[in-house]
Amino acid sequence: MKKLYRRFMSVAILSLLVVITLVLVTLNCVNYAKIYKDSYEIIDEIKDNGGKISYEEHNESRYAIRYFTVIVTENTQDVNTSAVHSISKDQALKLTMQKRDEGKSQGVVYIYGNAFLYRISEGKQVTAVFMDITNQLDKAKHQVNMSIVIGISVFFIFVIIFYMFSGLLMRPFIKNYEKQKEFITNASHELKTPLAIISANNEVMEMMSGENEWSKSTHEQIERLNKLISNLISMARFQENQHFVLEDVDSSSIVKQSVEDFIPLANKQEKTLRYDISENMMVKTDLSSFKEVVHILLDNAIKYCDDGGHIDVSLKKKGRNVIFKVENDYHDLSVDPETFFDRFYREDTSHHQEGYGIGLSMAKSIVEGVGGKIKVHYRKKKISFEVIL
Repeated sequence: MKKLYRRFMSVAILSLLVVITLVLVTLNCVNYAKIYKDSYEIIDEIKDNGGKISYEEHNESRYAIRYFTVIVTENTQDVNTSAVHSISKDQALKLTMQKRDEGKSQGVVYIYGNAFLYRISEGKQVTAVFMDITNQLDKAKHQVNMSIVIGISVFFIFVIIFYMFSGLLMRPFIKNYEKQKEFITNASHELKTPLAIISANNEVMEMMSGENEWSKSTHEQIERLNKLISNLISMARFQENQHFVLEDVDSSSIVKQSVEDFIPLANKQEKTLRYDISENMMVKTDLSSFKEVVHILLDNAIKYCDDGGHIDVSLKKKGRNVIFKVENDYHDLSVDPETFFDRFYREDTSHHQEGYGIGLSMAKSIVEGVGGKIKVHYRKKKISFEVIL
C-alpha cells in the first residue's frame, strides 16, 4: 500500500509540475511574441512614413521610442539618428550594409548593450529601421523571473495540499485493498476444510474400491486447489508484510542447491536442466525472499519448457551487479512477455500445464522490493528471465 501511495503522490506531483511548467512557458512565450509583433508593427509604420514615427498614433510614447533609419538609393544616402544620440550616421549606415550583405532582413542586434530590433526592405531603395526594444525585453525578463517565483510558490502550496489530503483521497483505495486481502485470506482458509474432507473421502473410496481414473483425477484437482490456496495465502501475507531484512547472501550456494533440487523434476519430464554458476556471488538481499524468487523462476521454466527442451540457469557478475538468469526453450510466443508478470495471467495452452499466474507476479514484487530489477525477453525461441541485484 505504501508503494501505491508513493506512486499516487509521484504521479500527482509530476502532473502538477508539468501543468505549471506548460502554463508558465506558454504565458512567457506569448508575452515575447507580443513584444516582437508590436515592435515590428511600429517599425513598419516608421518605414511607411518615410523613416519617421507617426506622432499622431504614438504621441504619448514618441520620446520613449528610440530608433534610427537608413534610406539608400542609387544616388543618395539618408540616415536619421536624431532619436538615438549614441549612434553616429556612419555607424548606422555601416550596420545596415553589413546586415544586408549577410542576407539578414530582420532580427535583433546589440549595440552598446542595447537590443535593437530591425527590418530591412529592398526595392527601388533600401530602407532599414532599427528600434530599441531593450526596455520591453527587460520587462519581459522581469516577468519571467516573477512567473518562476510564483510558479514555484504555487507548486509547493499544492504539494502541501496534496500531502494534507492524500490520506482522504487514498482512503477508498486502502479500504478496498484491505477488503480484498481479507477476502482472499478468509476464502482460502474456508476452502481448506471442504478440500480436506473431499481428499479424505477420496482416499477412503480408493481403499475400498481401488484407484481408478476418476479418483486419480479428483486427487489431482485437489492438489491443484491446495496449491492455489497456498499461493493465495502466501500472496496475501507478502502484501500485508512487505518488510525485507537485507543482508549479505551467498547467492551462488542458494541457486546451486535449488537447481540440484529441481534436476529430478526436469529429468522426470524428459527436460534437460543445465547451469553455469559462478562461485561466491554475494548480494545484498532478503534471504528467504531470494530463495522464493529462485524457486518460482525454476519452477516456471521447467513447467513451460518445450517437451525435450533445455533449461539454462546462470549466475554471473556484471559490473557491480549480480545477474541471475533462467532461460527455457519455448517454440511459439504470441503475446508480449511483460504480461507474464500480470497477476493470474496464463498464456500457455499448448503445454497443458497447470498454473494460476501468481508466482511471477510475486517474484517481480519481491525483486523490486529489495531494490533489484527483473526483466523478461523472448529471443530465438527462448524465454529468459533476468534478475539484476
